[in-house]
Amino acid sequence: MGDFVVRVHAVGGHGCQRDKGHGEKVEGCGEPGCPDCITRDYVRRLQAAGNSVQVASLTHWPAELPGRDPLGEVRDDLLSGVRRGSFR
Repeated sequence: MGDFVVRVHAVGGHGCQRDKGHGEKVEGCGEPGCPDCITRDYVRRLQAAGNSVQVASLTHWPAELPGRDPLGEVRDDLLSGVRRGSFR
């Protein structure tokens, strides 16, 4: 058994539940083409397969990319389901 890190930078679909704000729980819409839900499902499948997921997050408008405002970043914790930041 060993550690591994999966990192994906994607551009595309808009995802779901943009109405949820800071500190709110984001469960997802369950639509098959939703990139946010596909990511949440991937983490759940890793856990179901017996992997101990230590950290899992989905970052919208990542501040680490050039030209991005750090105050505009929104991060969903995929383990607790809680959102940090807001689209509002």
